[in-house]
Amino acid sequence: MQTRIALISTTALLAAVTCSTAVSSTWLHPRAPSSTAESSVCAQFSVLSGDYTAAPGSTNGYYGTPQPGEQFKMTFSGTGSGSFRIVGDPAGAVTLSGPAAAPGTLTYTAGSSPVPGAPGIGFYFDSGEGSLTLQASCRSPSHPAPALGARGLAVLGGLLALVGATFVRRARLRLRH
Repeated sequence: MQTRIALISTTALLAAVTCSTAVSSTWLHPRAPSSTAESSVCAQFSVLSGDYTAAPGSTNGYYGTPQPGEQFKMTFSGTGSGSFRIVGDPAGAVTLSGPAAAPGTLTYTAGSSPVPGAPGIGFYFDSGEGSLTLQASCRSPSHPAPALGARGLAVLGGLLALVGATFVRRARLRLRH
């Protein structure tokens, strides 16, 4: 009978320690697996960063379909000037964001379905002159934290410890009788 009490006590203690450890570890908020991986266009988008000459029709970008929620950001800085857009095709026919004045910043967040006629994503200058430096970035959407969160796991740990202590107490009472 004492073996059983020791087993129940050890299990209750292990459950309490595991839950409290989970609250303070990096396991608490892991990045949830995405239903789709980061798009290839998002993964290579920052490679667009560099020096460009602003002129009407200047364009650059990547082919590929963004995943829903991916956020593309373009910031032009420097001594040049002009008007640019984030576009979905090299001809600048599909505008995704803008126009904006350069130097300046534009952001585009991909929607839940692909934009018709947009085989990729990039920039297009409607007007401009001079040198500009582009800082391009893409951020994948964040994923929700586990349903319990820190407070829920702490409460669960306390509940398991309480249940374990109750079992231990009842087992000890049985041994006395």
